[in-house]
Amino acid sequence: MRVRPRVGAFAYRRRIVAQHRHAAGRSDTPVSSASRAAVTAELRRALDRSDDLLGDRYPAADMLVASPYLWFPDFTPDDGVTNAWLERCA
Repeated sequence: MRVRPRVGAFAYRRRIVAQHRHAAGRSDTPVSSASRAAVTAELRRALDRSDDLLGDRYPAADMLVASPYLWFPDFTPDDGVTNAWLERCA
């Protein structure tokens, strides 16, 4: 009899979802390049209006939106305005 190793419920669900996505021919990447481009475009639009996302001061929104880019610099858009904003946020 083969014994299946104990796996937490969350890890088990992730593995099942990954298997279904693979079988359907979809990527395991949670964020597609199209949605990443849409987020980048919206971020650029907001930064064109002001130095910060919600006005003239540094609100929590800037910190929350900048965090993924600061933690995962490979996803940072190659844009001077966005990079300057990220420098201010860091």
